[in-house]
Amino acid sequence: MLYFSILGRFPGVSLNFADNASMHLRQKDYLVQEQSQGDTEVWCIGFRESTNQDTILGDLVLKDKLIVYDLERQRIGWANHDCSPYINATTTAPSSGVTSEPEILLKLLALLLLSLFSLGIMIKYEINLESVSVNGHTLPINQSILRQGRTIVDSGTTFAYLARGAFLHLLDAITKVAPDYAQPTIRNGIQCYMSNYSILGRFPGVSLNFADNASMHLRQQDYLVQQQSQGDTEVWCIGFRESTNQDTILGDLVLKDKLIVYDLERQRIGWANHDCSPYINATTTAPSSGVTSEPEILLKLLALLFVSSFSLGIM
Repeated sequence: MLYFSILGRFPGVSLNFADNASMHLRQKDYLVQEQSQGDTEVWCIGFRESTNQDTILGDLVLKDKLIVYDLERQRIGWANHDCSPYINATTTAPSSGVTSEPEILLKLLALLLLSLFSLGIMIKYEINLESVSVNGHTLPINQSILRQGRTIVDSGTTFAYLARGAFLHLLDAITKVAPDYAQPTIRNGIQCYMSNYSILGRFPGVSLNFADNASMHLRQQDYLVQQQSQGDTEVWCIGFRESTNQDTILGDLVLKDKLIVYDLERQRIGWANHDCSPYINATTTAPSSGVTSEPEILLKLLALLFVSSFSLGIM
């Protein structure tokens, strides 16, 4: 009896979406090889029947793809990429021609964060901002202002944007409880504060309160941006901006030192506070020095990005 490998013998499968976008699957993207029976190969279909009417694309069809989420423009995209080089790589001397772990991991991070979309599919991401608090006191913002627009988490936006009514209430509240020696001033249309004394830790905390009693608590450095000093005078400016529409956008300024996790299956977004500063200026040193090496730091960063537990869930 003759036995043959079926690798490459099964048909390609395409999942076709709106706007002429398609995800093309190879045999290994939908077949799972089981334990062989002697010389007989056993392959099983990786698709399962849904218990409801939902279609769920899991790891089997997503492997060797870089998935990118664009919340501002409500798109999801992917690019085919051979991820196998990042699995068993080891550190070797540059002369060997083998890429070192730091370089491999940095490339993986760069590909994950900067990969261009191969396609765009419209997906709806909405979270419900219900109120804003300053030092624990809820601001008198008309609920209709917050309900008229969406609240978007977007790491591609530098600052944070609020609808006009909410924005003005927030500026007024911060200024009222700011330290007396912080002189309010306007620079290029932006609310700023000048002081001959350090204001670090002197400004109030701001909380963005969402549905289901979930809140994002912002420290002073999460909403103030330090500008160039004028002699001995410090200058700090508000990082919130007035939205050009009714949308609220949470950009990099308020997202720093937070790990953001998207749960597409259960339609949730969550974050955990985390000090990301150790990953900025790290250098490779001998383990005996007590300083974490680049490979370990980058692996930890990847692990934190992918498996961090939610600190909260917002529908």
